[in-house]
Amino acid sequence: NEREHLGLAERIDRLAADHALITSLAWTRFQGPDYERFASELAKYGLAVIRGWIRRGFIIARCRERGYGGLPEPPLGTFDDPDAVEELANETVAKALHHFRIDVLLARKWDYRRGASLRTFFIGQCLIRFANIYRQWLKTESHQPFAVTDHSTLDMLERRQTGGPEYRVIDLAQVQRALIAVANPTVRQALVLYA
Repeated sequence: NEREHLGLAERIDRLAADHALITSLAWTRFQGPDYERFASELAKYGLAVIRGWIRRGFIIARCRERGYGGLPEPPLGTFDDPDAVEELANETVAKALHHFRIDVLLARKWDYRRGASLRTFFIGQCLIRFANIYRQWLKTESHQPFAVTDHSTLDMLERRQTGGPEYRVIDLAQVQRALIAVANPTVRQALVLYA
């Protein structure tokens, strides 16, 4: 099949380009302006992937698939909080970049002949780092009450009279999720009364 051959050719070209890039960067021991540009692009890619996986809740399953420990599920609503997502993604990618340089590139552990692109290998490093960062984050940050940053949940309560029963069920489920995330019972009660 021609499409399969083209896909294979593109993959081989990508791996060859990755190999040439790493060979060039190795001459400077992965330092300097060229390496900084490379690391910056790798970080952008890593952040996009890791943020997306965290937001959609895929990250825990990806870590489990790779054997990086039995990670507990996050508290309800955690991955809906943009600050939590940013914090976890930023720390994961920052640590992954550091370890990727030291543990992978300088140690010459990436080999293009094994078939994984640099990006794929870097995402693997992100998953390794995420597991430990997430465990630590659960111990410290996840017990902090989430602040209500917008009134969209409460606005859903006002809409419920205009939609059909399916909207009411969806809206009430979302309100319950939001209220569970509020640790302070007085604040939770105030939100219910306000709504």
